[in-house]
Amino acid sequence: MARQYALPTEGKPDKSDPRGMAAYIRETAIKYGIDPEVALKVAKSEGLSSFRSGVRTKSGAEEPSFGAFQLYTGGGLGNQFQKETGLDPSDPKNEKATIDYALKTAAKVGWGPWHGAKNTGIGEFEGIGGASPEKTAATAAGATPVSEGGPAVSDAPQAAASGDTGGFLDKLKNPKSGASEGLGEAISGLGQAVTGAGKGLYDTAPSRAAPAAPAAAPAAVVPLVDPKVAETQRQQLAMAMQRLNSGRLY
Repeated sequence: MARQYALPTEGKPDKSDPRGMAAYIRETAIKYGIDPEVALKVAKSEGLSSFRSGVRTKSGAEEPSFGAFQLYTGGGLGNQFQKETGLDPSDPKNEKATIDYALKTAAKVGWGPWHGAKNTGIGEFEGIGGASPEKTAATAAGATPVSEGGPAVSDAPQAAASGDTGGFLDKLKNPKSGASEGLGEAISGLGQAVTGAGKGLYDTAPSRAAPAAPAAAPAAVVPLVDPKVAETQRQQLAMAMQRLNSGRLY
């Protein structure tokens, strides 16, 4: 039986990602709303394949940049990272923390601080500011998107109910019922129309429901009183008063 041999490349680390940071870069990019493939492309243009920069300065010293996103400690993001976190970016044990810091910064300011991104044709805000994973998943599931300002609010005004405005005139004309009853009802009806508190015969305002949750923009203003109905009741009340004063109630 022929002996089987492993291929020469089997078990060897990926030269483009020798420290196995690609998966963490994708995961962290999604957390900050960045296209994971764009983030990985930027890392490949920086230090994914080599923890140290390898770039030499004019003095011959190696540039002090470290990690997948090459945080620079000569007065750059590496110094800010160390100041804010207390961690040393030159320590390989802190590389995941530098990746998190780099992508959080990119989500705010873009890829400008990373020269490798520009040199490989990556736009300053390419892949940045996309939908969050939760929103993307909800959209894929067919859920109705909700605006940030709150639930959508219809700007169509509610229809106001108009009651029978002629009943009290009939009572004024009827000597049996008496003027006081008809006049009192007329005054009560007009008062209810103005305040919106009345129910039934002279209810001119929509029913008052429990206050809704605040929305980003107020809905169109709904008049409390129907102007036409109020004017009709005002004229009828004036007629009733004239008849009462003249003594001609029918």
